[in-house]
Amino acid sequence: MSESEEYEYSDEDFDYGSDAEEAGSGAEDDLMIQIENNFYEAEDIKRDNPERSLELFEKVISTAKEQTPEQFQWIFKALEHMVILNFSLGHSEKVLENYTKLLSYTNKVTRNECNDAIGNIVDHIGHSSNKKLQTIGDQSNDVSIPQIYGITLNALKPGSNNERLRMSIYVKLGKFYQREKDYQNLEKTVKKLYQALKKDTGNDTVSIDQGIGEAFLLDIYALEISLCEALNRKTKLKEVYNKIIATSSNTAIQDPRIMGNIHETGGKICMEEGRWSDAYEEFFDAFRNYQEAGNSRARQCLKYVVLANMIALKDINPFDSREAKVYKDDVEINAMVELRQAFENSDVKRFENVLNDERYGVTKDEYIMRYVKRLLRNIRSEVLLKIVQPYRRVTLAYLTKQVNVEKVEEVESLLVELILDEKLEGQIDQISGVFSMSSGKNKGKNKGVSRAAKYVALNDWSSCLEKKTMADMFN
Repeated sequence: MSESEEYEYSDEDFDYGSDAEEAGSGAEDDLMIQIENNFYEAEDIKRDNPERSLELFEKVISTAKEQTPEQFQWIFKALEHMVILNFSLGHSEKVLENYTKLLSYTNKVTRNECNDAIGNIVDHIGHSSNKKLQTIGDQSNDVSIPQIYGITLNALKPGSNNERLRMSIYVKLGKFYQREKDYQNLEKTVKKLYQALKKDTGNDTVSIDQGIGEAFLLDIYALEISLCEALNRKTKLKEVYNKIIATSSNTAIQDPRIMGNIHETGGKICMEEGRWSDAYEEFFDAFRNYQEAGNSRARQCLKYVVLANMIALKDINPFDSREAKVYKDDVEINAMVELRQAFENSDVKRFENVLNDERYGVTKDEYIMRYVKRLLRNIRSEVLLKIVQPYRRVTLAYLTKQVNVEKVEEVESLLVELILDEKLEGQIDQISGVFSMSSGKNKGKNKGVSRAAKYVALNDWSSCLEKKTMADMFN
């Protein structure tokens, strides 16, 4: 081959398209760099300069012209930020516009990206104190928070392969109504949740879809419990609670955020029924779950633990537990600690002083106040038992002063209850105003007396008291 032939090349030997492709690839890379730079700059300034941040997020969307899968991810993330920013700034129209656009792109991103974005938006808006948005100068464009939930649920229609997310949004909507104490809409939402779990069985029996039902059934029960409590539906409340216990016992992993509320409800049910020891156990379980979940409700529930503990006359001090010791320095819990100490020392005056001290705010708790009379009766009974033991005879006036009550009749009532409960043996002389302890030789004789006979004695005491009252009226 000659030298000239050696350097002769045909057009086929050159790839004329390579430079164009490289140029195109470079342009695409430049475009992605521009999109990313705008996005991250917008993220950096969204707190200090939200309006400028919105402009940059808008630029991300307008720059992504080709809308490749990678670009869709940036558009989707930009829209997520824009919804939240516009919500914070009160731009109703923009919230709806951006959110509707974001929902239309849910099939162009991964399921995780979709779930995270929608969940983040709904949580942010649902927990906002701004219940209504207004477009400046145009109140006709108000947007309510439930409307945002409604738009979301309409976009996630049944059969869209987003059933889990759809159920999650319904639960969040229920919790929103729960926080707002909108029990009418909460009840409607609970019914829709149950309906979503039903299979077409042709009857009213709830047939749970195993994949979704197990994940959300406890959430639904918890919402229904709050509804029953608010509307004072005691029979239904107990029915739902029993279902929860049956369901949770078959669930390997229990969410402490849910179980805390459920056990607290169980404690209140037990308190209503006078099962004080069971109430103590339920409240303690609720306290542990709340604490594990980092829920501030733990502190309030610890008060109920102490309340049930004292009414049940348990020897166990709940503040000996590792979990409860964490709260000992808390101002509100200190009040309960002092109540407990006063109770253990049978110091009825100190007990009442702590109870009525406005700094502690114990009396502001409506639930605790429902059982205060029982608490005072217990501690006064304990004081009476300790006071009368060394005496053969003691005046009712003296006992009245020691237990810090105004009327002798209150002491007489406490003494009668102690006698009927076989914790004390003795006799009350209303005329003389004296309580006499049974002598050693007579002690134990009344152990075999029937309950009916004791109530006869109680009636005799009441009759005697009535005669004394009548005599005082005419003297």
